[in-house]
Amino acid sequence: MTMKKTVFLLMAAVALTLAGCSANKSQGSAGEIPGLADAIANKEYVINANMMLPTSGPGKVLSSPYSIKVSGDRITSHLPYFGKAYSLPYGGGEGLIFEGTMTGYEVKYGRQGEAKINFSVRTDEDLYKFNLTIFPNGSSTISINPNNKQSISFNGDAEPAGKQ
Repeated sequence: MTMKKTVFLLMAAVALTLAGCSANKSQGSAGEIPGLADAIANKEYVINANMMLPTSGPGKVLSSPYSIKVSGDRITSHLPYFGKAYSLPYGGGEGLIFEGTMTGYEVKYGRQGEAKINFSVRTDEDLYKFNLTIFPNGSSTISINPNNKQSISFNGDAEPAGKQ
């Protein structure tokens, strides 16, 4: 087999794999998680992170249990952080491990039924702007934009609180 054919077949395999992944994320009602839409409306859900995507550096599969939990106007964040910090408290700070009160909580729904959720959380250490996307099948992304650190994103799976 020639080098061109090998490269073409490899690229085709990658394209099919990526197409399959995006098709799973946009799954319609056939893959809906019961109670997830109500949990989002009631602000009672958990996103379990399984992949970390720092701004600089490669993504990393997470093997430990990392998550965010939304409960009413409170969020509990237990996520790792890798990236540049522009300003830290003495001793290094807590990173993305904190509990706080959410402000500006807003939910909008996209064409594929995905919930796009935005809110902010101020801690003693930083102001964090969260952008969540939760698909009906539970696939989720968490994007966090801190004021004093580089942004970071996570992929994971959402479920109503109390199911984990």
